[in-house]
Amino acid sequence: MQDLNTRILELALDRKCCAQIMMAIALEDLEIDNPDLIKAMRATCYGFHYGSLCGSLVAASCILSLCHEQYSIVLAPELFHWFRKKYGGLNCTDIVGTGVRDATKCVNLMVDTYYRCFDLLAEHGIEPEE
Repeated sequence: MQDLNTRILELALDRKCCAQIMMAIALEDLEIDNPDLIKAMRATCYGFHYGSLCGSLVAASCILSLCHEQYSIVLAPELFHWFRKKYGGLNCTDIVGTGVRDATKCVNLMVDTYYRCFDLLAEHGIEPEE
């Protein structure tokens, strides 16, 4: 897999938002073709277009469920706890403020959160389902 930061920037240049980027990369890594899912993720971007729950976090939760539906019930709360501790909140406005978003902060957040998904699976000895 190419550098995650580079892939994020490529998808951003293709006008994908945070949640779409996270899901697109996960689908690529899992070798799943589902462009409609990527399209649907737009609804969650930028805190549901309202500055509320971070779209990257929502996408990461969906990725956990995509990897192992039953264990996502256990892993999603762990992910949310980690995220709140690391970023000081769950909402876009709490993390990047209002107005123009800091793209560097969002890219770093996506990288960290993406890797945390797969770290959680590994820590629990869970392989992504086929």
